[in-house]
Amino acid sequence: VAAVKAGGKQRPTRGLTARERALVKEFERRELSPADAEARRLQTSSLQSILQLRRGRPGPLPPPDEHFLDTLDPAARAVLDDFSACAVIGARESVRQGLSRFVERTGADELIITTHVFDHGARLRSLELTAQAAELCG
Repeated sequence: VAAVKAGGKQRPTRGLTARERALVKEFERRELSPADAEARRLQTSSLQSILQLRRGRPGPLPPPDEHFLDTLDPAARAVLDDFSACAVIGARESVRQGLSRFVERTGADELIITTHVFDHGARLRSLELTAQAAELCG
């Protein structure tokens, strides 16, 4: 059984799909900055909300849960993978790169940015950082 250290925790990879194992290998190759890791943690609110909606139980945006992804079965992961296919999440540089790749791939000349972050202050900061990253792209 292989394991990945993430935030000092061991995570078993047994039972993962080939795609999930590839993501684990990618994660092992690059170190997330603290800002990237925090962005991923904040994203769990949105991911929880999407699953609640898909399961017919819409409700208020839940708070972040750093262990949320550890609880998912393959079907739930697939739903969230589809939902997140065009998501750009991370620190300013990660967002700048992600926005640039998205614009290159789609040829978009305008983007509509949304963010679903539980804490209002963090949501505003996310939009500020995204605006700064977008300026760097242009």
